Amino acid sequence: MEILSGFSPTIDNDHICEDGLSGYDIIDSHWYISLITNWEANADHSFCFSLMDNGLIGDLNQVLQIRDFLHRKFPDDPHAKRCAVWAIYRIDI
Repeated sequence: MEILSGFSPTIDNDHICEDGLSGYDIIDSHWYISLITNWEANADHSFCFSLMDNGLIGDLNQVLQIRDFLHRKFPDDPHAKRCAVWAIYRIDI
């Protein structure tokens, strides 16, 4: 398992795409960077979450809580202050 941004994610191997929804990501305020894979975990593990095998978060409530945490904890950070939750879909063409 590769370590990303100083932490080793927990992988949920039971991920199944439902209706094309692959999961949720948190994108920075510039619509450029995934904060899920590019944000360092705190030493006290207050920013811990489980990633599915596709690198996304499967629970909408959980990802909204993480977004709100980033808004509160890092109000002046240019990436976190206006980060947003994106639903990621797989479309078979």
